[in-house]
Amino acid sequence: ALRPHPDTGVPRVFVMGADDRLVIQEVEVLWGATDHVFVRGPLKSGDEVVVSRVPAALAGMKLKRLGEPSAPAPAASGSGAIAP
Repeated sequence: ALRPHPDTGVPRVFVMGADDRLVIQEVEVLWGATDHVFVRGPLKSGDEVVVSRVPAALAGMKLKRLGEPSAPAPAASGSGAIAP
């Protein structure tokens, strides 16, 4: 999932980093085809490369894995919820 930098065109990959935060890493494309690409860069074995679309991606933004349940919304005041 290569994403060119919007200003420079430099190829980048998005990685899910610590605390599920987005890390953007510049890479060099060594070879590519329609559905495969080989790159050189700071990627390490075990890095989780983001392959789905991330609109308005910003380094450090919180990510969620597909299929993970969303955190429950806090109960509104006066909603009848009982505090622990």
